Amino acid sequence: MIRKHSFVALCCFVVAALTAIPVDAQSPGKLVLSKAAPPECVFFLASNGWKEPNPNSTNLTEKLLAEESLKEFFQQFGDELNRVIEKQTAGDEQATVAAGAVPVLLKAAIKHPLSLYLESFAATNPPVINGAAVIDCENDAAQVNESLQKLINLAPKEGPEGLIEEKISGSTLYGPKTVPLGAPLIRFGMHKSYLIVAVGQDSAASLIKRLEGSGKEPAWLTKIATDLAVDRPSMLLHIDVAAIWKAVDQHLTEPQVRAGLEASGLLELKQVSSVSGLDKKATQSKSVIETEGEPRGILSLLPNKPLTRDDFKTIPATAARATMLRFDLAHLVQEGLKIADAIDPNVRVQFEAGMGQAEQQLGFSVQKDLLEGFGDLWSFYTSGSEAGALFVPGLVITASVRNHDGLSKVQEVLVAQVRNALAQGAPVPFSIHEFTAKGQKGFRIQINNLPLPIAPTWVLTKDQFVLGINPQLVTSHLSATGKKSLADNDSVKAAFQWESKPLCVSYSDPKPELQSMYGLINSFGPVLTGQLAERGIDFNIPPLPPISDLEPHLAPSVSTIARTPTGWRSESHSVVPSFSAATPAVGGVLVAFLLPAVQQAREAARRSQGMNNLKMIGLAMHNYHDTHEAFPPAASLDKKDKPLLSWRVHLLPFLEQAPLYQQFHLDEPWDSEHNKTLIEKIPPTLICPGQEALAKEGKTVYLVPTGEGAAFEGKEGLAIRNFLDGTSNTILAVEAHADAAVIWTKPDDLVLDFKNPLKGLQSARTGGFHALFADGAVRFISDNIDVETLKNLFTRAGGEAVGEF
Repeated sequence: MIRKHSFVALCCFVVAALTAIPVDAQSPGKLVLSKAAPPECVFFLASNGWKEPNPNSTNLTEKLLAEESLKEFFQQFGDELNRVIEKQTAGDEQATVAAGAVPVLLKAAIKHPLSLYLESFAATNPPVINGAAVIDCENDAAQVNESLQKLINLAPKEGPEGLIEEKISGSTLYGPKTVPLGAPLIRFGMHKSYLIVAVGQDSAASLIKRLEGSGKEPAWLTKIATDLAVDRPSMLLHIDVAAIWKAVDQHLTEPQVRAGLEASGLLELKQVSSVSGLDKKATQSKSVIETEGEPRGILSLLPNKPLTRDDFKTIPATAARATMLRFDLAHLVQEGLKIADAIDPNVRVQFEAGMGQAEQQLGFSVQKDLLEGFGDLWSFYTSGSEAGALFVPGLVITASVRNHDGLSKVQEVLVAQVRNALAQGAPVPFSIHEFTAKGQKGFRIQINNLPLPIAPTWVLTKDQFVLGINPQLVTSHLSATGKKSLADNDSVKAAFQWESKPLCVSYSDPKPELQSMYGLINSFGPVLTGQLAERGIDFNIPPLPPISDLEPHLAPSVSTIARTPTGWRSESHSVVPSFSAATPAVGGVLVAFLLPAVQQAREAARRSQGMNNLKMIGLAMHNYHDTHEAFPPAASLDKKDKPLLSWRVHLLPFLEQAPLYQQFHLDEPWDSEHNKTLIEKIPPTLICPGQEALAKEGKTVYLVPTGEGAAFEGKEGLAIRNFLDGTSNTILAVEAHADAAVIWTKPDDLVLDFKNPLKGLQSARTGGFHALFADGAVRFISDNIDVETLKNLFTRAGGEAVGEF
């Protein structure tokens, strides 16, 4: 749901952007606020702002943005947003003031030269941060200062929420009167034509001193601007990753985290830098990732084997978008396993065991036939001549073939398995059909009840694997073989002139994309405005500028990625600036700063595997029930009712572990001289992901609840008929906390404590634990579950009503 004030804030930003959209027109080779850069810094961003474009320029980007119909559209769009803002803030004095002032400040940040930097930070408690943002408002300084004062006047005059004034270098800066414990000191205000926001004790004073100084930029900035020189620079980005690692090093105490970072090669990442601007024809961007020595780990997953222009001969000249790159599946898997070895050697063991089981079932070698079957040359392109599916572009993927016999075997086996499943009436949601195109045998998958005309289709030739989202795309690709290709495209030729050894080259024709974008706006624009109207927001999208006015100024975009002895470099040329995450600079930043997400993904994978283990246990329990007409007892007993072996042992035949089961002396206890030797042979299903160290001791956290009224009570196993509360309301087994782990063969389980039913379970996984229910379902139960509800879930015949949990 779109709320009124959030919509107004969004409108303020869009108004500011639209009224300042033209491109930079500063003097060649100059970044206006480079003088604001400190001698050293962790993060730095400088922009020359957006200026009025020159319609007589030879630069296509300027000519495009100077087009009268486009400028008129932006103006009308901005006027419409202003009208909506005025209407939505009517009657709210503070909102009206903010709605008038905020766009002026945002416009200044976009239109005028800006510098934003983080000079230093220490990951202490509390953290120490020093940095600033500064905008040279130039001839708009008076208007910006007026808007700033309006916002300052909205602050309370008295009380802790008010502002204080402080004189720094003759200028009045403001800051919060009350600073929370551990929060950094913030000062903001105008100094001459500069709008300043400073964070840190002396940041404001040191920034003003540099602005008033000689204007000489630091050496590190000069080197970046020189190494990544463009004709008319408009923006520069620099991230000192080495400094970031140094600041957080003391917090990387978990051995597996540090091992993972070291194995991934990320700790050797030094810096990421990028410069963008205009050249004689359009926009230009250059980026680098620098490492300490040769890239390794994640940064070396692509094979260092350059492309040639001839590689583009496999892509039709009519392609609207295309990416050609070196990518070796077999190499990727092996390098990934090397990284995993340093983190957890069990990953390779589990992977190879899983591969072995898969190969036995599939009938082919995943490594040799499939992964090594594909070559290292891949392309992805969208056809410019064949239709896709409504708004889904006509995507085609190709790969070179290294082992045709191996891939043919994979294809034959998989197609046969699908056909056998269909013949036996299996509920497969698709059908598979064979066809012939240009003398080549292909296959088409028809997805049942899919409303879109998408039918994944592939053909395996001697030299190439071709996959498209429909048969026409594949046959069109085969028909284009030997005809004019993207290798003859002038933009692709130019890419190999500025980068002679690229590992990846991307090409894009913006004209089809523009037409698709117009189609989306015309189709979904009325839907969006209708939804806004239902929420009381009357907004009308002005007429789009004619495509015929824009297309003459468009030209293909091309970008390259290449290896260097100490990192990666990329370069792109386009009429409309591209901020693709495919560039190595952006990729490096994402990898370096999304490490917490990597950890979360790793935990998610463990949770998924843990749930799968419980599902396998549930299936085995029900198969046992089908055979013995009851679930197994918690433990087998001797003639004197002394416990011998756990239910986990007696479930082995139903976990595909019959040979191991036959090795046990069933009339002896778990710790007899013979049975003790089998403890180390704990089955994979009983090994909890993330608890492999426990498994080495023969321990498991997969337990059943025992006690009065529980699913496991008494000497005999219970049947489903004994679960009067319903199998979907009764817990059959759990993945307990590591502290509750037991020897897997030992008749030892979770003894329920109804005063504290979370005992042995709380935070087994982050925030809760997994539970297997008697109907075979596995659910994650939060630590915050109502205690009474959890008690009810542990009883099989209590007669309680269990609601949502």
